[in-house]
Formats: sequence, C-alpha cells, structure tokens
Amino acid sequence: MNGYSVAACSRTESDLITLSKLVEERMLSDKFIYKSFDVRHFEATQSFIIDIENKFGRLDCVIINAGVSTENSTVENADLNKWIEAIEINLIGAAKTAKAVIPALKKKGSGNIIFIGSGLGHKGIPGTSSYSCSKSGMWMLTKILAQELIEYNILVNELIPGPVKTKIDRSVNESRTTKAFSNEWNKNPEDVIPLLNFMLSFDETGPTGQTFSLTRREI
Repeated sequence: MNGYSVAACSRTESDLITLSKLVEERMLSDKFIYKSFDVRHFEATQSFIIDIENKFGRLDCVIINAGVSTENSTVENADLNKWIEAIEINLIGAAKTAKAVIPALKKKGSGNIIFIGSGLGHKGIPGTSSYSCSKSGMWMLTKILAQELIEYNILVNELIPGPVKTKIDRSVNESRTTKAFSNEWNKNPEDVIPLLNFMLSFDETGPTGQTFSLTRREI
C-alpha cells in the first residue's frame, strides 16, 4: 500500500472482501477500510467519507474509478437502458463522488482528485457511444473542477491507463505482450501503479486540469 492508508468502495462486496484478506495477510488492517455501495447513491458516498474521517482523521487523495462498459452498439441499435446506465455510473457517479469528497478536502486545505479516464473519451470510435460520451464528460468534469478548486489547493487530473486486463475490458488478452490494437499493449493493473503514485506525489503546487496517459497513441 506504499505507506498509504486506503479506503476502498465497490458495488461488488466479494471483491472488497478478497482485498481485505490480502491486507490482513500483510498485517495492515489498521490502514484499511472498505464499504460496498453504488456510487450513484450520493448519501452512501457521504456516509463513507464520514467513516474515513473517523478512522484516519482526514482525506488526502481520491481516485474515482467506478465504471461500466455496457455494450458495443451503434446509437441506432443501442439498448437505451444500458446506454443511460453507462452515463449514470461513469459520469454522474463520478460527479457525485467528487461533490461528496470536496468538503473533506477543503477542510484539510489541500488534496488530490484523480479521475480514471479513457482514450475513448478523447477520440471515440463507432459502437462505443455510451462509454465514449461518459468518459468525454468526465474529461470535461476534470478540467472544470480543476478551475473551481485551484484556489483551495486541490488538484484535479485525469489518468488514462490504456488497455488493462480488468473485468470491464474483456477484450484485453490474457497475455501482457499481445497487442490490444494498433500500437497499444495490454497491461496488468499493477502496470498503472507507477504513474498513479507519481500523480499522488504532487503537492499543492503541482499540475492540475491535466491528462496523464499510458497510451501509445495520440488522444
């Protein structure tokens, strides 16, 4: 955990329990807290922030990573319920999370918000309209929040990891050395950690409103 105290949330409680067991094995339970809820539920997020402050005393950094990729379909053939779900979780859920954490970061006098974005939010392709639109909105949310919060010493940036082997991207081949598409290479989740740690290391004089990318193409 690189010296951090960590608070994790997810809709999938089984994933959180697995993570908690790994933390216990490393005898770091005093530095970990988790809660299962849906980021679309604003009050649940607010409640978790209170839990975090009660356990750790303050909130320093927030990584907003909740997301779904509901389907690959043209707009004409899209299932509207699934289309709306992607927007609700990826964009509106991200905005609700940011809204919930801002008071805690203002109270501390500084902070760091990192949105996990996507190259598809900068340059969409046919068949990805719901996901691309949701991530494009998140990109703009990053830039606007950065301007709104700069006077409070709160940094807001976007991290684009590129193709990573996760549940959301089943198209990513098991092999790290297999090309995902074009000049992109598949990554394991731990391959993203060095850039994430770099972004978490910024103090209040660091960059804000920026996109940091591990992709190998123009975005």
